[in-house]
Amino acid sequence: MWPSKPVSPVILFQQRRNHGKKRLTFVFICAFISAALLFSGCRSHSPEHKAEFMVDYIAETLDLNDEQRGQLEEIKEEFIAKVSEMRVQK
Repeated sequence: MWPSKPVSPVILFQQRRNHGKKRLTFVFICAFISAALLFSGCRSHSPEHKAEFMVDYIAETLDLNDEQRGQLEEIKEEFIAKVSEMRVQK
């Protein structure tokens, strides 16, 4: 482990310090890559997909019957039509 020739403590400290910088750089690079991979899966969904998700969530949470679910689907269709109209106006 120890060098065969006597080495100045300053040189040993600098070598350790450089090793620490390399380790810190490696950690930052790994963190950046991990964050990029994590957030690449997060994408925005279309308004239709969001509305369908909300209809399913509301129907399950409130335990809606078929008639109520049909009414909720009508509301969803109205919402999607209004959103599409707003997008055209933009």
